[in-house]
Amino acid sequence: MALLAFGFGVGCAPEKISEPDEPAWLIPQDTMVRLMTDIHLVEGSRMGGKTIGDTLPTRVYFEKVWEKYGTTREAYDSNFRYYVRNAERMDKIYEQVLENLSQLEASLQTPKDRPAPSQPTTQEELDSAVKQLRKKN
Repeated sequence: MALLAFGFGVGCAPEKISEPDEPAWLIPQDTMVRLMTDIHLVEGSRMGGKTIGDTLPTRVYFEKVWEKYGTTREAYDSNFRYYVRNAERMDKIYEQVLENLSQLEASLQTPKDRPAPSQPTTQEELDSAVKQLRKKN
């Protein structure tokens, strides 16, 4: 009798609704973290349509980011919207992006045991630090 009740309960249980498969065009989460980190670096270094300390338009830097990740602005926007619809995943992505940016910032800090340079950090020094951080990741 117990087996019959168990069998009936299993047979009548509602089916588990599975999450739809991720679309084939979706940028993997770990790649999206790196891409968004680079986007934030470009965004943070611009003033209007130009990058601070450079004569190139900001769009050139964005184009380099799209090229680096083999994507386009439109594809990025679609992926961003996809991840925004899943708040938990987007929170995890942004936590990692913020961690990456914090690590980069820390790597650019002047050690306390030596005096601060008299001149501001050059773009070349910033580019070098960004390259070093990316090699670590």
